[in-house]
Amino acid sequence: MSINLTFFLSKNKISLQRLCTQFNLTTYTMLEDFCNNKNIKCNIDIDASKGVFESSVKDSKPDKKEDKNEEKPKTRRRSRKSKTKKSGNVD
Repeated sequence: MSINLTFFLSKNKISLQRLCTQFNLTTYTMLEDFCNNKNIKCNIDIDASKGVFESSVKDSKPDKKEDKNEEKPKTRRRSRKSKTKKSGNVD
């Protein structure tokens, strides 16, 4: 017995777009294969999922290059050493 994809998404509280990015699904056929492997009925049609796959492809391309030189090295936190109290009466 298999469940519907919409039920699977609502049960896990995620959207179709997040599911596609989480499992690296970039096309509708990859989504269908994923559903078949998990024994899920893919009840979402191609037209409804086109916007999801187009936006996930756009989001996967990085727009900005990250400069690693600008990152500051993390400094080590040092704690103060507690001074021992001297008693007044030393024998």
